[in-house]
Amino acid sequence: MAKKVVYVDYIFKNEEVEKKLFNEAGIDYINASEKPIEEQIEICSDADGVVSTFTLMDEKFISHLKKCKVLVRTGIGFNTIDIEAASDKNIMVANVRDYCIDEVADHAVALSMALIRKLSILEKSIKDKKSWSVNDARPIQRISTQTVCLYGLGATGKSYASKMKAIGFKVVAYDPYQPDEIFEDLGIERETDLDSLFKKADIISIHVPLNDDTYHSVNEKMFSMMKDSAYIINVSRGEIIKEVDLVAALKANKIAGAGLDVLESENPDLSDEIFSLDNVIITPHVAYYSEGSEDSLQELSAMQAILAINEGE
Repeated sequence: MAKKVVYVDYIFKNEEVEKKLFNEAGIDYINASEKPIEEQIEICSDADGVVSTFTLMDEKFISHLKKCKVLVRTGIGFNTIDIEAASDKNIMVANVRDYCIDEVADHAVALSMALIRKLSILEKSIKDKKSWSVNDARPIQRISTQTVCLYGLGATGKSYASKMKAIGFKVVAYDPYQPDEIFEDLGIERETDLDSLFKKADIISIHVPLNDDTYHSVNEKMFSMMKDSAYIINVSRGEIIKEVDLVAALKANKIAGAGLDVLESENPDLSDEIFSLDNVIITPHVAYYSEGSEDSLQELSAMQAILAINEGE
């Protein structure tokens, strides 16, 4: 019987890359992304590999996999996969690391600069008020006086820190898992207390993975510690921020604004209150995207599945 890989939610422009790579590897390729979840589970039951992006690979889904060798997530994080359930069935879990480090860091830089230079406020003033003036955007602070603080200093955080330092910001980071040498090499200050990090930030940028420790770790308590002139950036995972607390802080002007590429829901209701706030810039989870990064993600996710199925790597 031929080996089989199933994509349960296909996100790319076309399937030619997958068809070519899996055909060359002698693996049948099935795109089941348009099927209802129960039918997907049935199709995947005898699959050697399953590839997903947003579909939850929970214990129920995994329990139906009879011969699966690998679950591949087309992305850096794998919080949508129940690692313990996969391990119990001796199924490897693979992600695609480093394919969009610069893109995500660049997006965080863009959100940071747009907020601190108040671009959306100025644009709205021109288009809605026909005002050719800086008055609606006052005050705008000099960049050299501003401190950017990073919550997490992984690969994306390092890239963002380097870019923001080059622009002229003072950069501070909190990451208990990184050695001092990383901070020294980047020429940035280390903060060992998370509360202190939030207190000193003019911009706080989130670069931690989503797990039990980071879920809703940015909440009312943290917002209450921030300067009322500070901004928060999130290009990581939406659930790290407790969204109801963020909305409350933004409405009460406890913080100046937010730049968000992710929200708690991957399919948010666009009528939700957060979309109506003038001091928020929201993008639809696109920080990962460039033509080059998407090409890399498409090829590398397929190759992860092929290597695991054919070579057990």
